Amino acid sequence: MHIPDGFIPIAQCLVYYVILIVALYFSVKWARSNLDEKRIPLLAVLAAGIFAIMSMNMPIPFGT
Repeated sequence: MHIPDGFIPIAQCLVYYVILIVALYFSVKWARSNLDEKRIPLLAVLAAGIFAIMSMNMPIPFGT
């Protein structure tokens, strides 16, 4: 699921980076307060399941 270089305009990239920084801040804050030894295996299984689903090829109408 990759897009070619130069496909997204630079102004739009900057907006995405701001959103990324905000989301990263809140996710690290959540992980520090809620992540314990019981939840780590559950998150690992969830990540493996998401990766397996993403590996399936599904046609997208009209492409990118």
